[in-house]
Amino acid sequence: MINGQHQAARARNSAPKSAAIKRTRCGVSSAPKLDPRQPGAVDRKIGALLRERRQRLGMSQKCLAKLLGVTFQQVQKYENGTNRITLARAADAARHLGTDVSKLVPAARQVRS
Repeated sequence: MINGQHQAARARNSAPKSAAIKRTRCGVSSAPKLDPRQPGAVDRKIGALLRERRQRLGMSQKCLAKLLGVTFQQVQKYENGTNRITLARAADAARHLGTDVSKLVPAARQVRS
């Protein structure tokens, strides 16, 4: 390659690649895939509702954790939306907090993920 062509090729290769839209094999554009295991807006909403209910009752994270059989750090992660909470554990938490899990899920459905 001539020196100028080599520099132009290097500039093209080092240009930032856009991850916003990808082309699939069938030619349809799609947004980049998110890891479905990662917590999203719904998980954060459920966690916020759990925290709100727990605080309204004057219960500590440590107390709720003991009732659920997890650490207080895990409860903290649920409430912050850092970790996802299973439906079974959410139902168990709701029961210990004197509410019904169905009151948590409809509120979370309004959040767009």
